[in-house]
Amino acid sequence: MSPEMFEINDLKIKEAFESFAIVSYTDKSGKITYASDLFCKISGYSREELIGSNHSLLKSGRHPEVFYEEIWKTISSGTVWSGIVCNKTKDGRLYWVDSMIFPIFSNKKIIGYGSVRVDVTDTLKLRTELESSQHYSDLLMANITEGIVIQKANSVIVEMNDQACHHLGLTREQMLGLDSFDPNWGAINEDGTPCPGEQHPSTVAMATKSNVKNRVMGVTVPEQGVKWLNINSTYYIDKMTGEERTVTSFNDVTEVKNQEFLMAQTAQLSALGEMAASIAHEINNPLTIIKMASTKMQREFSKGMYSPDKMNANLDFIVDAIDRLAKIVRGLKNSSRMGNDDPFQSVDCKYLLDDLIALSQNKVENHNIEFNIEFLDEDCRVECRPHQINQILINLVNNAVDALENQSHSRIRVYYEIEDGHVNFIVEDNGPGVPLDKQKMIFQSLFTTKTLGKGTGLGLSLAKRLAEENKGNLVLDQRADVTRFILSLPRQK
Repeated sequence: MSPEMFEINDLKIKEAFESFAIVSYTDKSGKITYASDLFCKISGYSREELIGSNHSLLKSGRHPEVFYEEIWKTISSGTVWSGIVCNKTKDGRLYWVDSMIFPIFSNKKIIGYGSVRVDVTDTLKLRTELESSQHYSDLLMANITEGIVIQKANSVIVEMNDQACHHLGLTREQMLGLDSFDPNWGAINEDGTPCPGEQHPSTVAMATKSNVKNRVMGVTVPEQGVKWLNINSTYYIDKMTGEERTVTSFNDVTEVKNQEFLMAQTAQLSALGEMAASIAHEINNPLTIIKMASTKMQREFSKGMYSPDKMNANLDFIVDAIDRLAKIVRGLKNSSRMGNDDPFQSVDCKYLLDDLIALSQNKVENHNIEFNIEFLDEDCRVECRPHQINQILINLVNNAVDALENQSHSRIRVYYEIEDGHVNFIVEDNGPGVPLDKQKMIFQSLFTTKTLGKGTGLGLSLAKRLAEENKGNLVLDQRADVTRFILSLPRQK
């Protein structure tokens, strides 16, 4: 039997067809009578080896005998069979073909069979890899403790794992179709300000085609209130669809945030404890002045020595002392509260340093430390939460006092300067400085350079976080000859 039985007359079409399809013909008994060039190439057998042989020559052992019996039964009954078959090459390599085997008729009788097959080995391998990858991906999504959310370019959620639903207090059906701009998330930044959809990590990752790492934000969870999440978002292109997407992972850090709040309070109370003795002495001074001036006025009245000039002089002493007390009380009030929920205010830089003087000057001078606070002549204002800035400056001065312990000719200098739209509050001392190997760690929580029992390791880490919440930054100037910390805040225009 020859290919003329199922002939493609146009030679070019025949060549084109057989360039991608494996073509063969057999006689009625199944012996091969024609093998195309591609058949020979893929199988590894020569045409001479194939002609006269049976297709059983290619059996891979991957299919049971009943599989081949079913094929023969189908085609010998005059019906076309189609399906995927695993064959084996001459050198033992397995390959898969998508096959169509059909009977060839003459005068309504089967006189042979034809076969057209396409090599699908690479396709099946890719499918297997994808299925395996999907399997492991499903296992990962199901067992990882972090919430995972996949979003399209328009930020619409298209997939998530069970942990994401758990963390966010929503069902799968409720989450599908939501996006980062939905106001029901009630998203907030670490400083308590609203976080709009365009600032969400996944939106930023999509817009910048990059990764966003370790972004902490709060979301409102039904019946649970605000839950704090540490979020990482990654931009990628889906290899199957070519679509831009983001995958966002997040874990619940609410407990950590609560602990940070308690730690911050601990650090604050520690700082207040350090100031307690000096504040008591500081308050005692103006009280003594008030008492002395009042006693003197009483004595002069009782002796009939009343004089308007003397009265005004004594009243001036009393008013000055009361003003001094008011500053101390105001500073103490500012430093004794966290101020996280306070609104941002326009504050004169001189006002911030006045509070620092009221609470720190006596302590510094009691340690025989020269204390210089310098003001600029020009008006200079910043927009901030003054209570938090007050806490940062007091912490820096307290640290400087500790660093200068038992050192002679000690100095602390506090001043501010204007630079590129910012106001830099600078606290510097002439102490031993921060060791080079410790400079990168001083802003880490629970790290301290102080001796055991003298530091909590919370002050600088809290101070830096408060600076960032006020849209500023706190750094150690590593180039300075003295120990210099710079608190930078945006200047109000």
